[in-house]
Amino acid sequence: MGNLNITTLGDPQVHHAAVACTFTTRKALALTLYLAVTAQPHTRAHLVALLWPDADAAHGLTNLRQTLGRIRQALGTDADEHLLTPGALVRLDVGVAGTLDLTQVTAAIPATTASGVRLAALGNYRGSFCETLTLDDAPDFMAWVGAQQAHWDACYDVLAAHEVQGCLARGQAEDAVTLGKAWVRLRPDLEAAYRLLAAAQAAAGDVTGARLTLADCAQVWASLELALDPATVRLQEQMQSWPETAPASPAAHTIHLPFVGRQRAFDQLRGAYERARDGTPHLALIEGEAGVGKSRLLGAFTHWVTLQGADVVRGQAYELSGRFPFQPLAELVRARLARAHAPDDLLDDPWLTELSRLVPDLRERYPDLPQPVDDAGAGARLVEALAQVGLALARVRPVVWVLEDLHWADAATRAALTALLGRWGSAGVAIVL
Repeated sequence: MGNLNITTLGDPQVHHAAVACTFTTRKALALTLYLAVTAQPHTRAHLVALLWPDADAAHGLTNLRQTLGRIRQALGTDADEHLLTPGALVRLDVGVAGTLDLTQVTAAIPATTASGVRLAALGNYRGSFCETLTLDDAPDFMAWVGAQQAHWDACYDVLAAHEVQGCLARGQAEDAVTLGKAWVRLRPDLEAAYRLLAAAQAAAGDVTGARLTLADCAQVWASLELALDPATVRLQEQMQSWPETAPASPAAHTIHLPFVGRQRAFDQLRGAYERARDGTPHLALIEGEAGVGKSRLLGAFTHWVTLQGADVVRGQAYELSGRFPFQPLAELVRARLARAHAPDDLLDDPWLTELSRLVPDLRERYPDLPQPVDDAGAGARLVEALAQVGLALARVRPVVWVLEDLHWADAATRAALTALLGRWGSAGVAIVL
């Protein structure tokens, strides 16, 4: 059978055997994308509730049956080998060599990813997830789209920041400028993108351009009646004293730590914490072969940062963690909530309900918690519940999340960490991996 090639970032498109598929209704396209992205079978009842919430059971099933027929028509030859409807279930098989653009983005997230792979993933980002697809009569579907948009936008931000900084570290300032301009164009509401673009322009010798970039950022924020992040203000002030064409090297927003010398690495970790404490979220990655002292470095850092008054939350991935979604985060949250005198003082019941997916012990402490709902938005709600933990803790004091041996973690954990970094904004949270 032919393969399906599906793009979701920007204007969504589906190709079957290299031929563009034409869908006669938006819901036919929406259902195809939902099945492709979730990559699992769904009951007909669930799909009816998702796309036709106002229809009664009979009319909803009729609508679904007609929409499945339209999908088969759009896919053309061998459609039945892709759209599988055994009994009450519906799923989509993209084919052995089928592709989904999101898969490439996910694969590019790890810090060890080659620059070429990361650049290819960045090239796939043509806009937010399904940004041209709207269904006014399907609010749960649109809520799912919104959660996906937040997640994949955050993934793009991490990839772009990592690659811009990588270019600067390699002395490729002009390439960093090109990437930074694309980032600002696609994410004009992200202040960090303006800062890194300005840093790249300054490193390339264009301090005037860097100042103009920060001025553009200030203008956008003023139009929204928002105050600039202190980090942006500091960078503006620094650039006022720089020569018009002299290269500069502003501090990177995300720190990538090869393990070379404990003191230098420790100083970088300390700097990451201090910037997070001041309102700029940071991700620090500690890399190195076994036995070079990573654990000693991490132990020294966590001891120091605890003395500074930070709330240190630790978790660890194990060799079998990849088989269990969110295992490292479950361990981390369980340990921190166990230290809380009353978790319900920290979080509202809806968030405790979602966290009970990861920490069943919560139900022993709060037997009246409702059961979490397993629907299209379950994953997004779980990630938001994790975000709420960090936000609640950060309202009291700076927070450092430490996750050891991330290379053993599952893809869901890595994706959640990406989303959390973007969600925490200026809350004062640092993540050390």
